[in-house]
Amino acid sequence: MKLFDKYSQARLENACKLALSRLSNPTYKNIKLILESGQDDVKQEHESTTNKEDATYAFTSGTEYYGG
Repeated sequence: MKLFDKYSQARLENACKLALSRLSNPTYKNIKLILESGQDDVKQEHESTTNKEDATYAFTSGTEYYGG
């Protein structure tokens, strides 16, 4: 693949794994877009899932809001 000239083997493998996990029939273009957008970065993906877990909260109204 031509992508090997520009990206490391680890990034290519991560991009291929990601494409296979998300798409039933991944193409060269899919893998190229994953690499260009940086979605193959495992560290970045781990941080984004951590942030999602931290962001689960709810606003609650006090008794003044409900008149009690």
